[in-house]
Amino acid sequence: LVLLLMAVVLLLDYAFDLDPHRVVKVAVAMGAFGTILVIPKFGLLLLPVVAPFLPWMPPTPLPGLNVINLLLFSIFGTFAAGKILRRQPLVPRNRLGGLLVLLVVMCALSVVRGAAFPTGYTYDAFFAATNVFRSATTFATYFIVLAMVREPRERRFVWFAIVLGLLAEAVVTILYGRTGRGGRAVGSIGQANDLGAFLALFAVPALAGLFGLRSRFGKVFLLGVFGVASLALIMSLSRGSMLALVAGVLLVAWLSSRWAVIVLLLALLLSPLWAPDYLKARITSSVDVEASDQATLDMASEARLQTWQTMLQVIQDHPLDGVGFTGLGYILPDIGEGMGLEEVKDSAHNTWLRMLSELGIFGLLVFAWLMWKCFA
Repeated sequence: LVLLLMAVVLLLDYAFDLDPHRVVKVAVAMGAFGTILVIPKFGLLLLPVVAPFLPWMPPTPLPGLNVINLLLFSIFGTFAAGKILRRQPLVPRNRLGGLLVLLVVMCALSVVRGAAFPTGYTYDAFFAATNVFRSATTFATYFIVLAMVREPRERRFVWFAIVLGLLAEAVVTILYGRTGRGGRAVGSIGQANDLGAFLALFAVPALAGLFGLRSRFGKVFLLGVFGVASLALIMSLSRGSMLALVAGVLLVAWLSSRWAVIVLLLALLLSPLWAPDYLKARITSSVDVEASDQATLDMASEARLQTWQTMLQVIQDHPLDGVGFTGLGYILPDIGEGMGLEEVKDSAHNTWLRMLSELGIFGLLVFAWLMWKCFA
């Protein structure tokens, strides 16, 4: 490990000419990776806690390879090698694995399609292939946890690590405040909508544990974590994430306690009394027009509607094959300009429309099937 660490430091310092403080950070990270290689399950428990803070790490000089990839490969590599040498099954039978692999394969084929049969606009096949690799690495977490977490005790440890990761990010977000663009919190993740998605996804299993624990202290702790996470989510002003959190929480409450559903519905009905003014302004999102009885949407909503209008034109032109994975970013502004729309973004802001636009109708069907299997 020491020799490997020395080689990495020399390579980064002399070959890639990184700043000294970045070399030190990488050296510390490599030391942590060494511990993970010795105790893989320690790394698995560490992953949910450190995942939201990985953007703080310096970027790797190798394209397509980032800290999360290195962490996943380090955690799983030693564990997988031991299983293979003992000729034991690596990943148990599961319900989502085949669909995840199929979706990644379709993304990869769409990159070939975008490069071989361009739509008349710019298409960066290398950038698209890099993003397919990163997406596949993220999906790999599903298989890694299935392989490494077998016993109920281990599952509880992983769940608790998720709760700790949620608490850490929520506290950091509140301490940072609403310092992002438009008075929105960005936390350690650096983007308000991504932050909101993270908090919503992690808050739901945290609340689910509230109905499963017997300890009163545990229930109070989880309720506090959920409250802190909800506050951080409100500070992000991500409307889609707020809606996702409400839907997830209502589902958990419906499956666990009818009284919880009543309490949650009352809290939503009374939200005008407790919600901060900046949240009310974000949700209403309308401004009166002078000398007119009409009202216009806020700039963000107007931009999304124009973007979706442009995407419908893309879908009409390429309903079966799409324009290739990540291809929308290149063509949306140009097509929008041709349609006379001024507020078209280079991002879809809608996963369903993005799947249909980039992968075609068959890609959308596979994605919808995956979502249904997750829900089931």
